[in-house]
Amino acid sequence: MTEPNYPDSRRFSYGSIIIAAALVIQLIGWGTFGTFGIFINQFQADLGWTRAAISGVASIVMLVHGLFSIIMGNISDRYGPRIVMTACSIIFATGVFLTSYIRELWQLYLTWGVVAGIGISGFDVVVLSTIARWFDKKRSTINGIVKAGAGVGHLLLPVLAGALIVALGWRGTYVILAIICLVVIVVAAQFLKRDPRKLPDGGKTVTQITPTHSPEEGLTFSSAIRISRFWVVVSAYATSLFCTYTIQVHIAPHAIDLGSSVTQAAGMLSIIGASSIVGRFAMGGVGDRIGNVKTMMLCTILLAITLLSLGFVQQTWVLYTILPIYGIAHGGIYSLISPMIAGLFGTGSHGANYGLIIFGGTIGGAIGPLVAGYIFDNMSSYHIVFFILAIVALVSVLLLSKLKPVKVKE
Repeated sequence: MTEPNYPDSRRFSYGSIIIAAALVIQLIGWGTFGTFGIFINQFQADLGWTRAAISGVASIVMLVHGLFSIIMGNISDRYGPRIVMTACSIIFATGVFLTSYIRELWQLYLTWGVVAGIGISGFDVVVLSTIARWFDKKRSTINGIVKAGAGVGHLLLPVLAGALIVALGWRGTYVILAIICLVVIVVAAQFLKRDPRKLPDGGKTVTQITPTHSPEEGLTFSSAIRISRFWVVVSAYATSLFCTYTIQVHIAPHAIDLGSSVTQAAGMLSIIGASSIVGRFAMGGVGDRIGNVKTMMLCTILLAITLLSLGFVQQTWVLYTILPIYGIAHGGIYSLISPMIAGLFGTGSHGANYGLIIFGGTIGGAIGPLVAGYIFDNMSSYHIVFFILAIVALVSVLLLSKLKPVKVKE
Protein backbone atom coordinates (compact mmCIF):
# COMPACT_ATOMS: atom_id res chain seq x y z
CA MET A 1 0.00 0.00 0.00
CA THR A 2 1.46 3.35 -1.01
CA GLU A 3 1.55 6.43 1.20
CA PRO A 4 -1.11 9.07 0.53
CA ASN A 5 0.10 11.98 -1.59
CA TYR A 6 -0.02 14.76 0.98
CA PRO A 7 0.03 18.39 -0.14
CA ASP A 8 3.37 20.10 0.17
CA SER A 9 1.96 22.39 2.88
CA ARG A 10 1.50 19.34 5.11
CA ARG A 11 4.80 17.71 4.24
CA PHE A 12 6.80 19.59 6.80
CA SER A 13 9.05 17.90 9.30
CA TYR A 14 7.70 18.08 12.80
CA GLY A 15 11.12 16.72 13.68
CA SER A 16 12.48 20.21 12.99
CA ILE A 17 10.13 21.60 15.64
CA ILE A 18 11.26 18.90 18.07
CA ILE A 19 14.88 19.90 17.47
CA ALA A 20 14.12 23.60 17.95
CA ALA A 21 12.15 23.07 21.17
CA ALA A 22 14.79 20.73 22.58
CA LEU A 23 17.57 23.17 21.71
CA VAL A 24 15.82 26.06 23.47
CA ILE A 25 15.24 23.97 26.60
CA GLN A 26 18.90 22.98 26.67
CA LEU A 27 20.03 26.58 26.13
CA ILE A 28 18.01 28.20 28.91
CA GLY A 29 17.95 25.28 31.35
CA TRP A 30 21.58 24.22 31.33
CA GLY A 31 22.75 27.77 30.69
CA THR A 32 21.08 28.93 33.91
CA PHE A 33 22.28 25.89 35.81
CA GLY A 34 25.84 26.59 34.63
CA THR A 35 25.91 30.04 36.22
CA PHE A 36 26.28 28.67 39.75
CA GLY A 37 30.06 29.09 39.81
CA ILE A 38 29.65 32.84 39.25
CA PHE A 39 27.74 33.14 42.53
CA ILE A 40 30.25 31.28 44.74
CA ASN A 41 32.38 34.34 45.49
CA GLN A 42 29.21 36.38 46.04
CA PHE A 43 28.01 33.91 48.66
CA GLN A 44 31.43 33.96 50.34
CA ALA A 45 31.59 37.77 50.48
CA ASP A 46 27.97 38.41 51.43
CA LEU A 47 27.14 35.47 53.67
CA GLY A 48 30.56 34.31 54.89
CA TRP A 49 30.31 30.66 53.85
CA THR A 50 33.36 28.52 53.06
CA ARG A 51 33.99 27.27 49.56
CA ALA A 52 33.68 23.65 50.70
CA ALA A 53 30.25 24.35 52.22
CA ILE A 54 29.04 26.00 49.02
CA SER A 55 30.51 23.17 46.93
CA GLY A 56 28.38 20.80 49.00
CA VAL A 57 25.32 22.45 47.48
CA ALA A 58 26.65 21.68 44.01
CA SER A 59 27.09 18.07 45.10
CA ILE A 60 23.55 17.82 46.47
CA VAL A 61 22.00 19.26 43.32
CA MET A 62 23.84 16.68 41.23
CA LEU A 63 22.64 13.78 43.39
CA VAL A 64 19.05 15.02 43.38
CA HIS A 65 19.25 15.63 39.64
CA GLY A 66 20.53 12.10 39.06
CA LEU A 67 18.02 10.38 41.34
CA PHE A 68 15.04 12.15 39.84
CA SER A 69 16.36 11.55 36.31
CA ILE A 70 15.43 7.89 36.80
CA ILE A 71 11.91 8.91 37.83
CA MET A 72 11.48 11.48 35.06
CA GLY A 73 12.81 9.04 32.46
CA ASN A 74 10.27 6.40 33.50
CA ILE A 75 7.37 8.87 33.49
CA SER A 76 8.42 10.24 30.10
CA ASP A 77 8.60 6.68 28.69
CA ARG A 78 5.01 6.12 29.77
CA TYR A 79 3.24 9.45 29.41
CA GLY A 80 5.35 11.46 27.00
CA PRO A 81 7.75 14.38 27.39
CA ARG A 82 5.45 17.41 27.33
CA ILE A 83 3.84 17.04 30.74
CA VAL A 84 7.12 15.99 32.38
CA MET A 85 9.11 18.84 30.87
CA THR A 86 6.47 21.40 31.81
CA ALA A 87 6.50 20.25 35.43
CA CYS A 88 10.29 20.20 35.54
CA SER A 89 10.57 23.73 34.17
CA ILE A 90 8.13 25.11 36.76
CA ILE A 91 9.96 23.36 39.59
CA PHE A 92 13.37 24.54 38.35
CA ALA A 93 12.23 28.15 37.98
CA THR A 94 10.78 27.99 41.49
CA GLY A 95 14.11 26.79 42.90
CA VAL A 96 16.01 29.56 41.10
CA PHE A 97 13.54 32.20 42.34
CA LEU A 98 13.63 31.02 45.96
CA THR A 99 17.44 31.13 45.92
CA SER A 100 17.16 34.93 45.71
CA TYR A 101 15.74 34.94 49.27
CA ILE A 102 18.27 32.72 51.06
CA ARG A 103 19.92 33.86 54.31
CA GLU A 104 21.18 30.58 55.75
CA LEU A 105 23.29 27.84 54.19
CA TRP A 106 20.60 25.20 54.67
CA GLN A 107 18.24 27.34 52.61
CA LEU A 108 20.65 27.24 49.65
CA TYR A 109 20.83 23.46 50.02
CA LEU A 110 17.04 23.35 49.86
CA THR A 111 16.31 25.87 47.10
CA TRP A 112 19.18 25.12 44.72
CA GLY A 113 20.24 21.69 45.88
CA VAL A 114 16.81 20.05 46.15
CA VAL A 115 14.16 22.12 44.35
CA ALA A 116 16.29 23.21 41.38
CA GLY A 117 17.85 19.74 41.34
CA ILE A 118 14.45 18.10 40.88
CA GLY A 119 13.63 20.56 38.11
CA ILE A 120 16.86 20.09 36.18
CA SER A 121 16.46 16.30 36.28
CA GLY A 122 14.28 16.28 33.18
CA PHE A 123 16.35 18.59 31.02
CA ASP A 124 18.53 15.81 29.59
CA VAL A 125 16.72 12.53 30.14
CA VAL A 126 13.37 13.76 28.79
CA VAL A 127 14.70 15.90 25.94
CA LEU A 128 17.42 13.58 24.69
CA SER A 129 15.28 10.44 24.97
CA THR A 130 12.78 12.23 22.76
CA ILE A 131 15.54 12.96 20.24
CA ALA A 132 16.70 9.32 20.35
CA ARG A 133 13.18 8.13 19.54
CA TRP A 134 12.57 10.61 16.74
CA PHE A 135 15.80 10.12 14.85
CA ASP A 136 17.62 7.02 13.67
CA LYS A 137 19.89 8.21 10.87
CA LYS A 138 22.47 10.77 12.00
CA ARG A 139 21.22 10.42 15.56
CA SER A 140 24.54 11.52 17.06
CA THR A 141 24.77 14.54 14.78
CA ILE A 142 21.25 15.70 15.64
CA ASN A 143 21.85 15.02 19.33
CA GLY A 144 24.99 17.16 19.01
CA ILE A 145 22.94 19.97 17.49
CA VAL A 146 20.51 19.85 20.41
CA LYS A 147 23.27 19.69 23.00
CA ALA A 148 24.88 22.65 21.28
CA GLY A 149 21.99 24.54 22.83
CA ALA A 150 23.51 23.84 26.23
CA GLY A 151 26.82 25.12 24.90
CA VAL A 152 25.19 28.33 23.72
CA GLY A 153 23.60 28.61 27.15
CA HIS A 154 26.99 28.23 28.83
CA LEU A 155 28.26 30.93 26.47
CA LEU A 156 25.50 33.49 27.02
CA LEU A 157 23.97 32.95 30.46
CA PRO A 158 27.15 33.37 32.56
CA VAL A 159 27.86 36.67 30.79
CA LEU A 160 24.26 37.76 31.38
CA ALA A 161 24.45 36.67 35.02
CA GLY A 162 27.76 38.49 35.53
CA ALA A 163 26.33 41.70 34.07
CA LEU A 164 23.15 41.39 36.14
CA ILE A 165 25.14 40.82 39.34
CA VAL A 166 27.02 44.06 38.74
CA ALA A 167 23.77 45.94 38.00
CA LEU A 168 21.24 44.32 40.35
CA GLY A 169 23.21 42.22 42.83
CA TRP A 170 23.10 38.45 43.04
CA ARG A 171 19.58 38.31 44.52
CA GLY A 172 18.04 40.35 41.73
CA THR A 173 19.93 38.24 39.20
CA TYR A 174 18.30 35.06 40.45
CA VAL A 175 14.84 36.65 40.09
CA ILE A 176 15.50 37.58 36.46
CA LEU A 177 16.89 34.13 35.66
CA ALA A 178 13.84 32.48 37.23
CA ILE A 179 11.45 34.51 35.10
CA ILE A 180 13.38 33.68 31.92
CA CYS A 181 13.34 29.95 32.76
CA LEU A 182 9.64 29.88 33.62
CA VAL A 183 8.44 31.63 30.48
CA VAL A 184 10.78 30.24 27.83
CA ILE A 185 11.08 26.59 28.90
CA VAL A 186 7.38 26.11 29.63
CA VAL A 187 6.51 27.41 26.16
CA ALA A 188 9.13 25.22 24.45
CA ALA A 189 7.94 22.15 26.35
CA GLN A 190 4.50 22.37 24.73
CA PHE A 191 5.96 21.37 21.36
CA LEU A 192 7.48 18.06 22.53
CA LYS A 193 5.94 14.77 21.42
CA ARG A 194 7.15 11.33 22.46
CA ASP A 195 7.68 9.94 18.92
CA PRO A 196 6.37 10.35 15.33
CA ARG A 197 3.55 7.87 15.95
CA LYS A 198 1.98 10.44 18.30
CA LEU A 199 1.28 12.74 15.36
CA PRO A 200 -2.32 12.69 14.04
CA ASP A 201 -1.35 10.62 10.98
CA GLY A 202 1.16 8.41 12.75
CA GLY A 203 4.12 10.38 11.48
CA LYS A 204 3.45 9.90 7.77
CA THR A 205 3.81 13.60 7.00
CA VAL A 206 7.18 13.82 8.68
CA THR A 207 9.82 14.17 5.99
CA GLN A 208 13.45 13.27 5.81
CA ILE A 209 15.14 14.47 8.88
CA THR A 210 14.51 10.71 9.17
CA PRO A 211 12.62 9.88 12.32
CA THR A 212 12.23 6.22 13.13
CA HIS A 213 8.91 4.78 11.97
CA SER A 214 9.49 1.21 13.10
CA PRO A 215 8.32 -0.04 16.51
CA GLU A 216 10.77 0.64 19.25
CA GLU A 217 13.36 -2.02 19.95
CA GLY A 218 15.92 -2.57 22.65
CA LEU A 219 16.65 -3.94 26.05
CA THR A 220 14.13 -3.28 28.77
CA PHE A 221 15.31 -1.54 31.91
CA SER A 222 15.27 -4.80 33.88
CA SER A 223 17.31 -6.56 31.18
CA ALA A 224 19.84 -3.76 30.76
CA ILE A 225 20.77 -3.57 34.43
CA ARG A 226 21.66 -7.28 34.41
CA ILE A 227 24.40 -6.73 31.81
CA SER A 228 27.90 -5.85 33.02
CA ARG A 229 28.45 -3.46 30.09
CA PHE A 230 25.60 -1.30 31.40
CA TRP A 231 27.49 -0.73 34.64
CA VAL A 232 30.68 -0.05 32.70
CA VAL A 233 28.80 2.80 30.99
CA VAL A 234 27.55 4.02 34.38
CA SER A 235 31.10 4.00 35.79
CA ALA A 236 32.60 5.68 32.72
CA TYR A 237 30.00 8.46 32.84
CA ALA A 238 30.49 8.88 36.59
CA THR A 239 34.23 9.38 36.22
CA SER A 240 33.72 11.81 33.34
CA LEU A 241 31.23 13.93 35.29
CA PHE A 242 33.52 13.86 38.32
CA CYS A 243 35.86 15.91 36.14
CA THR A 244 33.51 18.08 34.09
CA TYR A 245 31.23 19.20 36.90
CA THR A 246 34.19 20.04 39.12
CA ILE A 247 35.47 22.36 36.38
CA GLN A 248 32.01 23.84 35.87
CA VAL A 249 31.74 24.74 39.57
CA HIS A 250 35.32 25.72 40.37
CA ILE A 251 36.91 27.20 37.25
CA ALA A 252 35.34 30.64 37.81
CA PRO A 253 36.53 30.87 41.46
CA HIS A 254 39.95 29.64 40.29
CA ALA A 255 40.10 32.40 37.67
CA ILE A 256 39.18 34.98 40.33
CA ASP A 257 41.91 33.61 42.60
CA LEU A 258 44.38 34.15 39.75
CA GLY A 259 43.34 37.80 39.51
CA SER A 260 40.29 37.87 37.21
CA SER A 261 37.24 40.04 37.88
CA VAL A 262 33.74 38.55 38.23
CA THR A 263 32.91 39.42 34.63
CA GLN A 264 36.21 37.97 33.40
CA ALA A 265 35.53 34.77 35.36
CA ALA A 266 32.10 34.62 33.76
CA GLY A 267 33.92 34.94 30.46
CA MET A 268 35.90 31.79 31.30
CA LEU A 269 32.64 29.85 31.57
CA SER A 270 31.55 31.40 28.30
CA ILE A 271 34.76 30.23 26.63
CA ILE A 272 33.94 26.70 27.72
CA GLY A 273 30.40 27.15 26.47
CA ALA A 274 31.48 28.48 23.09
CA SER A 275 34.07 25.78 22.46
CA SER A 276 31.68 23.10 23.72
CA ILE A 277 29.34 24.09 20.89
CA VAL A 278 32.09 23.12 18.46
CA GLY A 279 32.64 19.89 20.39
CA ARG A 280 28.96 18.98 20.37
CA PHE A 281 28.62 19.55 16.63
CA ALA A 282 31.94 18.02 15.64
CA MET A 283 31.95 15.01 17.94
CA GLY A 284 28.34 14.19 17.06
CA GLY A 285 29.33 13.98 13.40
CA VAL A 286 32.43 11.95 14.23
CA GLY A 287 30.29 9.60 16.32
CA ASP A 288 28.05 8.89 13.33
CA ARG A 289 31.14 8.04 11.27
CA ILE A 290 33.42 6.01 13.55
CA GLY A 291 31.07 5.06 16.38
CA ASN A 292 30.05 6.77 19.59
CA VAL A 293 32.22 4.67 21.92
CA LYS A 294 35.43 5.41 20.02
CA THR A 295 34.53 9.10 19.82
CA MET A 296 33.75 9.20 23.54
CA MET A 297 37.20 7.73 24.21
CA LEU A 298 38.74 10.45 22.06
CA CYS A 299 36.93 13.10 24.12
CA THR A 300 38.03 11.66 27.47
CA ILE A 301 41.65 11.45 26.31
CA LEU A 302 41.46 15.12 25.33
CA LEU A 303 39.83 15.82 28.69
CA ALA A 304 42.70 14.18 30.59
CA ILE A 305 45.33 16.15 28.67
CA THR A 306 43.68 19.52 29.29
CA LEU A 307 43.06 18.81 32.97
CA LEU A 308 46.71 17.89 33.43
CA SER A 309 47.67 21.14 31.71
CA LEU A 310 45.47 23.19 34.06
CA GLY A 311 47.51 21.88 36.98
CA PHE A 312 50.51 23.90 35.78
CA VAL A 313 48.70 27.21 35.16
CA GLN A 314 49.96 30.15 37.24
CA GLN A 315 48.63 33.06 35.19
CA THR A 316 45.13 33.91 34.00
CA TRP A 317 46.02 34.36 30.33
CA VAL A 318 47.07 30.72 30.05
CA LEU A 319 43.50 29.66 30.81
CA TYR A 320 42.44 31.29 27.53
CA THR A 321 44.61 28.79 25.63
CA ILE A 322 43.56 25.64 27.51
CA LEU A 323 39.83 26.14 28.15
CA PRO A 324 38.80 26.18 24.46
CA ILE A 325 40.34 22.72 24.00
CA TYR A 326 38.79 21.52 27.25
CA GLY A 327 35.41 22.83 26.06
CA ILE A 328 35.54 20.70 22.91
CA ALA A 329 36.08 17.56 25.01
CA HIS A 330 33.43 18.66 27.51
CA GLY A 331 30.84 19.24 24.79
CA GLY A 332 31.57 15.96 23.07
CA ILE A 333 31.08 13.93 26.25
CA TYR A 334 27.68 15.44 26.96
CA SER A 335 26.44 15.13 23.38
CA LEU A 336 27.55 11.51 22.85
CA ILE A 337 26.19 9.77 25.93
CA SER A 338 22.52 9.57 24.85
CA PRO A 339 23.12 8.22 21.30
CA MET A 340 25.77 5.88 22.73
CA ILE A 341 23.16 4.42 25.09
CA ALA A 342 20.65 4.11 22.24
CA GLY A 343 23.26 2.31 20.13
CA LEU A 344 24.28 -0.05 22.92
CA PHE A 345 20.89 -0.84 24.44
CA GLY A 346 18.20 0.34 21.99
CA THR A 347 15.42 2.90 22.47
CA GLY A 348 12.61 0.80 23.94
CA SER A 349 13.38 1.88 27.51
CA HIS A 350 15.79 4.66 26.67
CA GLY A 351 14.38 7.09 29.24
CA ALA A 352 14.71 4.68 32.14
CA ASN A 353 18.12 3.36 31.03
CA TYR A 354 19.45 6.85 30.43
CA GLY A 355 18.00 8.03 33.73
CA LEU A 356 19.92 5.43 35.73
CA ILE A 357 23.13 6.20 33.84
CA ILE A 358 22.62 9.89 34.56
CA PHE A 359 22.19 9.05 38.23
CA GLY A 360 25.47 7.16 38.20
CA GLY A 361 27.09 10.10 36.47
CA THR A 362 25.77 12.55 39.01
CA ILE A 363 27.30 10.56 41.85
CA GLY A 364 30.65 11.35 40.29
CA GLY A 365 29.51 14.90 39.62
CA ALA A 366 28.49 15.28 43.26
CA ILE A 367 31.75 13.99 44.69
CA GLY A 368 34.09 15.98 42.45
CA PRO A 369 33.17 19.57 43.45
CA LEU A 370 33.01 18.62 47.13
CA VAL A 371 36.49 17.09 47.04
CA ALA A 372 37.79 20.13 45.15
CA GLY A 373 36.29 22.53 47.68
CA TYR A 374 37.73 20.57 50.60
CA ILE A 375 41.20 20.49 49.04
CA PHE A 376 41.07 24.22 48.30
CA ASP A 377 40.02 25.12 51.86
CA ASN A 378 42.99 23.15 53.21
CA MET A 379 45.62 24.05 50.60
CA SER A 380 44.35 27.39 49.19
CA SER A 381 45.05 26.06 45.71
CA TYR A 382 43.38 24.05 42.96
CA HIS A 383 46.55 22.72 41.36
CA ILE A 384 46.48 19.31 43.05
CA VAL A 385 42.77 19.11 42.16
CA PHE A 386 43.54 19.32 38.44
CA PHE A 387 46.09 16.50 38.70
CA ILE A 388 43.53 14.30 40.45
CA LEU A 389 40.96 15.10 37.77
CA ALA A 390 43.40 14.09 35.03
CA ILE A 391 43.89 10.68 36.66
CA VAL A 392 40.13 10.17 36.99
CA ALA A 393 39.67 11.05 33.30
CA LEU A 394 42.18 8.34 32.37
CA VAL A 395 40.11 5.84 34.37
CA SER A 396 37.13 6.79 32.19
CA VAL A 397 39.21 6.08 29.07
CA LEU A 398 40.06 2.60 30.35
CA LEU A 399 36.42 1.83 31.14
CA LEU A 400 35.25 2.92 27.71
CA SER A 401 37.87 0.72 26.08
CA LYS A 402 35.98 -2.31 27.45
CA LEU A 403 32.68 -1.49 25.74
CA LYS A 404 31.26 -3.43 22.82
CA PRO A 405 27.76 -3.21 21.33
CA VAL A 406 25.04 -5.36 22.90
CA LYS A 407 23.09 -7.51 20.48
CA VAL A 408 19.41 -6.64 20.72
CA LYS A 409 16.67 -8.99 19.63
CA GLU A 410 14.53 -7.54 16.87
